[in-house]
Amino acid sequence: MSTEHKIIFAGPVQVGKTTAIASVSDIPVVSTNNATAHVNLDLNLSLDLDLRGGNAAVAIMDYGMMQLEGNERIHLLAIPSEARFDFLWDSLTKGAIGLILLVDNSSEDPFKDLHFFLGAFESFVAERRVVIGVTRMDEHPLPTLDTYYDQIEAVGARLPVFELDPRRHADVQAALRALLYSLDPGLVNE
Repeated sequence: MSTEHKIIFAGPVQVGKTTAIASVSDIPVVSTNNATAHVNLDLNLSLDLDLRGGNAAVAIMDYGMMQLEGNERIHLLAIPSEARFDFLWDSLTKGAIGLILLVDNSSEDPFKDLHFFLGAFESFVAERRVVIGVTRMDEHPLPTLDTYYDQIEAVGARLPVFELDPRRHADVQAALRALLYSLDPGLVNE
């Protein structure tokens, strides 16, 4: 019998969610970026999405999977960033054991993004484990990770914060390990 877990990746557009999942997934990333898509991932998640109305393709979500030792699997979902898709967020996060929130350090106001997503997922953050990954710090070293800790503590939370290059397997793996270890040290493989 296999044990299935789900981890959500959230954050603003172009922060690196899809890239992060691709860097650790044992399968090719599946993207629902068509105008109409049916998604059934054997995760008690089946959605029919009909988002016609614009000419541009919209990435609704991305899916990858990691196989752990034994029969444990981690399903990785990058959820849509735009607030207009917030009606999907509760359905997509249902049953998830944790969240990796990515924030772009090169953004005009990365703290605005941080606070937006922490607020949008407030009940999830209060009940589950969350790790913050700050991307593009190699290009934009300021603000520092200490400043992120200060911002997070100001809203009464204590969350781990990592510098994370979504292209690097080791960086994404470190964030996932921290998340899994905080849940159950037995979930982390060496």
